[in-house]
Parts: sequence; C-alpha cells; structure tokens
Amino acid sequence: MKLTWVRQNATNGTEQMRRPLALGLYVLGLLLMLTVAAITIWPEMEAAVFDRPLITEETLRTLRCPPAVTPDENAALTATFTNEEDRAQTFRAQALLSYRSAAVIDEVNHWVELAPGETRVVRWPLEPESAAFGRMILASVHVSSRGSTPPQQRGCGVMVLNLPRFTGTQYVLGMVVGGLLTLAASRLLWSEERQPAQEKPETLTRRLTLLAAGVGGAMFAGLFNFWALGGLLLVLSALLVISFSQT
Repeated sequence: MKLTWVRQNATNGTEQMRRPLALGLYVLGLLLMLTVAAITIWPEMEAAVFDRPLITEETLRTLRCPPAVTPDENAALTATFTNEEDRAQTFRAQALLSYRSAAVIDEVNHWVELAPGETRVVRWPLEPESAAFGRMILASVHVSSRGSTPPQQRGCGVMVLNLPRFTGTQYVLGMVVGGLLTLAASRLLWSEERQPAQEKPETLTRRLTLLAAGVGGAMFAGLFNFWALGGLLLVLSALLVISFSQT
C-alpha cells in the first residue's frame, strides 16, 4: 500500500511538472527562432535602402551572403559568373560595402575575363571591424559586361555576432536546430499531459501552434532572403500575442 502511494505521488509530481516544462521549452524555442529572424531580417531591411540603383537592373541571382559573421572568421560575399556566349566576355563586378557607417562606402572592383563556357567565382572578403554601427555589414553588388548580358544588381546585409569560437553560419544553424528541437519537445510534453476539461486545452494549443508557425515562418523567410514577408509575419505574430492577452 505504501509503495503504491509513493508511486502515485511520483506520477502526480511528474505530471504537474510537465506543463511548466513544456511552456519553458516553448518559450526557449520561440526566443531562438525570434533571434534568427532578427539576425536575418533586420540587415536585409537595411540593405534594401543601401545604395539603391539609379537604373533598372536585373537581379544578380548568383550572389551568396552568409547569414551572419563573427570577428575571427574568414567570411566573404561570393558571386558566380558564367560566359554563355560563343566569344570571350568581360564582366565588371563592383561591390559597394559599408565602412563603419551606412553613409560611408568602400568600393571594390573586379574585372572578370571569361572564355566561352567558362565559369568563375568572385570573392569579396567581409571585415567585421568595418561593420556599420558595429552591428552589420551592408553590401551592394553591381555587374555589367561588354557583351549582351544585361546589368545586374543585388544587395544583402550580414549581421556581426561578437561571439567566439564558431562562425556566424554555425551559430545561426545551431539556433535554428535548437529552436525546432525545443518546440518539438514542448509539443510532445504538452500532448502527454492530462488536461482538466474546464481549461479548454484545444484552444490554448491552437493559439500556441499558430504563434509558433508565425515566428517559424518569419525565421525561414529571413533565411531565404524574403525579408518583407518575414517582417510581415513578425508583425502578425505580435498582433497575435496582443489578441491572446486580451481574451
């Protein structure tokens, strides 16, 4: 009888801890995804108004920017150029990089000469110590050629994380994985808890799921450079939180 009573108390204690633990994991996962969203969306918003082109240019789709950098890593912007014509072609690749301020610009030019069918990757090093306001590196790459390829342009923003040991990309990926895993663990604990009928758990679960979907969508939108969509999802998520607090 005593052993049964001890087991029941242990079971009840475990069930009582599940809900706060599930909520704690949920908040942690949400904060990790919000951090990634801020790291990826804010610099892209700033880059959208940095060195806006005066003429209409096509999008430079081969430009690759890291989501974040740390002071000790050897990070760079890269762009891939391919000569698809049947004669030699010369590209002028001009990168405009912020230098400690969004109003001060460092210009770096590359002349890329390609034989027919040749492909080359051009690299522009990113220096965290030159970040605008010490927070982010803003860049705009313009490409023109002496052939038939139309002018191309694309900008991007890269957050500087003052953290040791790992690269900015590794930190961002770690936060993405950590956020998704903690949310999954929270959902598992939440579903296993025995909810009292009067608390209407289905309504609360739907609200928490909707909020997580909004923040997660903003995070992935920022990772894939859809900063406008990501910003919109963050605004909608904030409105959801406000509506939850009023009901």
